[in-house]
Amino acid sequence: MFFCEICNKPADIHHIVHRSEGGLDIEINYKYLCNEHHRGKNGPHHSIEIDLKYKLELQKELLKLLHKNFYTIKELSNTLNFSLNVAKRITKDLRLYKEGYKKEDIILYLMGGTLYTEEMIENIKIQKLLEEIYWIQKALAFLLELFINVGLERKTGFEPATSTLARWRSTVEPFPHKWCRWRESNPHA
Repeated sequence: MFFCEICNKPADIHHIVHRSEGGLDIEINYKYLCNEHHRGKNGPHHSIEIDLKYKLELQKELLKLLHKNFYTIKELSNTLNFSLNVAKRITKDLRLYKEGYKKEDIILYLMGGTLYTEEMIENIKIQKLLEEIYWIQKALAFLLELFINVGLERKTGFEPATSTLARWRSTVEPFPHKWCRWRESNPHA
């Protein structure tokens, strides 16, 4: 039985580099996560930041483990603790130099053909902030239009049919609301 690396609850195997991305069924590509930390809101399947963080951790671990520039199949198997057959499958499509297989090629293969950077995570954070700013601006623009229309209605007693307030009221009217009832009993307030 496996236990979550975060909270120590019973866990499933999470492939850091997903099999659909070229990830392999090897121990170094596993992260043990409970259902909440695996497929929950803040898990790698729903949070690109967490997914990239785990991939970057794996990449750094590979760089640390593979300290030589070249490896034979046997050295690769011993260093990363998997069978010779897995090592042969990994190196099958890699270029063989006279010194062995290049460390960078091995890491690139194990990472599913993509290398990750801290900058990628920072870009995701910036993108999320920009999205939040966008929605805040939309909400503020709506409120501003609503207040302007309420002010015009109070001054002139006339409400344009296409105003934001009219649209808002039309969506609220089917559902009795304190504001609507108060407004109906105080039409000139």
